[in-house]
Amino acid sequence: MNLKCFLPVILIFSFFKVNSQISVPGIPESFQLKNKEAVVLPFKTLEFLDTAKLRAEDFNNGITNRYAIANELSIDIKSEGVKTTIAGKGCIWQFRLQSPVSYSLGIHFSKFKLPLGSSLFIYNDDHSEVIGAFTCLNNNSLNQLPIEEFQGNNATIEYFEPLNPEFSGELFIGYILQSYRNIFTILSSTTDYGINCPDGANWQVQKRAVCRITFVDNLIGYFCSGSLINNTKNDEKPYFLTANHCVSSNVVANTMVFYFNFEAKSCGDTTSIKPWQTLSGATLVSTNSTSDFCLTLLFQDPPSTYNAYFAGWDRSGNIPDSAVCIHQPGGRSKCIALDYTRLTSNSQSINWQDESGNFVSTSAINTHWQADFTVGTIEGGSSGSPLFNMNKRIIGQCHGGNSPYFYFGKFNLSMNSSSNSLQQLAIWLDPDKTGVPVIDGIDSKNAPIAEFNTPLIKVCLATPVQFYDKSQLKPNIWRWSAYPSTYEFVNGTDSTSQNPQIIFLKEGPYSVTLTATNSNGSDSITRSNCIIAGNLDVKFQNFSDDTSVCGYLFQQLPIIATGASKYAFSIYPSQKFDSLTNFDTIKLTLKSDIKKEGSFKALLKVIGEQGNCTASDSVNFNIILPINDDIANSFALKLGENGPYSNICATVEVSEPSPVTTECTSNDSWCPGPAPNNTIWFTFIGPPNGLITIDTRGFNDRIAIYEAASVYDIFSGNSSLYTIVAANDNRSETDLTAYLEKVNVTPGKTYWLQLDGYNGASGNCILDLYSNNIEIYPNPNKGTFNFAIYVEGASEENVEIFTQLGQLVLSKKVMFSIQSSPFTIDIPTLVSGLYLIKVNTGNNTYIKKILVVR
Repeated sequence: MNLKCFLPVILIFSFFKVNSQISVPGIPESFQLKNKEAVVLPFKTLEFLDTAKLRAEDFNNGITNRYAIANELSIDIKSEGVKTTIAGKGCIWQFRLQSPVSYSLGIHFSKFKLPLGSSLFIYNDDHSEVIGAFTCLNNNSLNQLPIEEFQGNNATIEYFEPLNPEFSGELFIGYILQSYRNIFTILSSTTDYGINCPDGANWQVQKRAVCRITFVDNLIGYFCSGSLINNTKNDEKPYFLTANHCVSSNVVANTMVFYFNFEAKSCGDTTSIKPWQTLSGATLVSTNSTSDFCLTLLFQDPPSTYNAYFAGWDRSGNIPDSAVCIHQPGGRSKCIALDYTRLTSNSQSINWQDESGNFVSTSAINTHWQADFTVGTIEGGSSGSPLFNMNKRIIGQCHGGNSPYFYFGKFNLSMNSSSNSLQQLAIWLDPDKTGVPVIDGIDSKNAPIAEFNTPLIKVCLATPVQFYDKSQLKPNIWRWSAYPSTYEFVNGTDSTSQNPQIIFLKEGPYSVTLTATNSNGSDSITRSNCIIAGNLDVKFQNFSDDTSVCGYLFQQLPIIATGASKYAFSIYPSQKFDSLTNFDTIKLTLKSDIKKEGSFKALLKVIGEQGNCTASDSVNFNIILPINDDIANSFALKLGENGPYSNICATVEVSEPSPVTTECTSNDSWCPGPAPNNTIWFTFIGPPNGLITIDTRGFNDRIAIYEAASVYDIFSGNSSLYTIVAANDNRSETDLTAYLEKVNVTPGKTYWLQLDGYNGASGNCILDLYSNNIEIYPNPNKGTFNFAIYVEGASEENVEIFTQLGQLVLSKKVMFSIQSSPFTIDIPTLVSGLYLIKVNTGNNTYIKKILVVR
């Protein structure tokens, strides 16, 4: 590092998303220009990637950890970027990159040498992703810098150089990785067991040693796993252990990017991830294919904010009674796999192949631990991850395998696998030749990271408020203060307590400061307006004043209130709910018989207390319950147009059947795809002519007709007790609404109709039910008759009424269409008697008897 590279403290706050390598706080100079002029940025559009072909290659060849392809470039940012002079300050150069298809861009600077005071930022078009500032702190002996993957398919490089720099900065792009896989996904809900799940609770320290790594080999981007590892000097030298088949040359090691703390926020969370940090570049120290290890040395020490851990190790060779692997499967967020059984050594040699099926190497017997995981599993991207014994010390690193057996190169073999220092671990991890069989891991010897919280912001005067120390890196001394000074510590606590209680004596805002100290130093945090004394502010979390909620969610649905120390809840109408309260939470469950009553409104109230103060909040729920969600509450369909109906918030009942999923446009199956998701049910009576046509209009739905003795038979789980008469998903290749024409049914028999949204689709739907004949009702009556008739298209036709002797008594033009049926004809002038009605529609002529009774 350039010893002259010292940077001032920059007090600038960033309001955009930032995840980055070691960098200096700040924002790009162009963001700060007051008089911005329109500047056309020079740009490079990267070569098109056939992502489908690449994924197919990966699948067919078993490639599990490739994610990106590199475009070789030679772009000098200072000569090819657009230059803007900032009077009295310096110059900026900007250059834009864009990819047609990439999930992210990995930018590799083949020349990176910046003078003091310069800065480099990378951001996207809408500034939602910004990384930097990279400065002379990132200079290294290679004068190169691989940058962490930049999310999105466009990136602007902005380089600032001050007036009169000590030397002219050099900034060249050598290649760009275009990713065809999204390596910023979190957990797979089917295979991953997140590190923050219950079985990972005892491994929260060791997890901080494990990183995801990306690297470039022959212009192809890959990902693997690995871990920081301790040495007998306990000097925090940043050695990093991974697999030989991942990294085996210094050229590849130089391209490595290390992702610290890349993990989901909570167990099973597939949507949110903790802020991660990265470091770039390493030197290859030693590697050996016998036990498949690779030891590298990071270019930079992990900063204290990374909360890194240097894992301990065990070279005794003792057989562990259980083992744990912490890894980054598929490049996703950090996971854990646990083998609760006694490990074994590989009793047979293991033959390894590359992604093309070519023989690579053979591992001799007793060189690897064989694991059969009880909880979780590993996959591509887990390679290089550490295997810990029950004493939480590394005993190997992941080589590979297939379920149920996975193989880890033995650490005890790696330590002394060769007399060559470049092919063994001992000379690096036991430099003083102590010969100790085991060492424990250590935390980074850094000062604490001060942090605290309190459950309340708006508080009652002279009422105790609890503060909780949340500092990291083991502080043992605490000092609390607030401003203004109108406050007191109470209930036996004082300014040196770890978790004090404080009362505030004057209305208004207070700032609170915590200084946390350990033997390595101190850190302080001050929160302005941390407390506002005077009145409470009680609110329901995550619910606005008026909220629509699906009824099926009310199965111990937790609703949380904030802003007080004590809460009282009430729900109206209370007779429709079962409720359970626990401090700040009420769990609501709809009573089982409520569904048949349909949607309704409910009011939830809370009154919160703290000391002598109270405050309240309420939320109006519009609870959506489709009545015919259950087959027992099926809606009866009449001939003609029915609806609209909605399957929004509908569910699937236990043992609910469905047709086969083989073909989309047939009349006896549904499209291949997911099981029913949000079905609603109807009944109809087989018409006299034994034919029925069902036409749906509204959204991507699918329908099926069932015949059975009762609803209980349909939901019995025994397919011999019911018959699927007909089913359709799509009426054509382009029209995704369902349609069944001229289905044979038994006159007078009851049938059930199931309607589901394909792949979870929902919305409003019209159902047109026709018997392929004319239906007249009520018949007889006093002279007002309803007509339901099936037509294939819109047309204006003649309706005629005759006496029994053939005398025409009424002739009327009627516009027929699916939407116009049923229609009504009022015949007030006819005397009581029997008449014939004749209707022509296209090629069909219908004649029916009607009886007028006055």
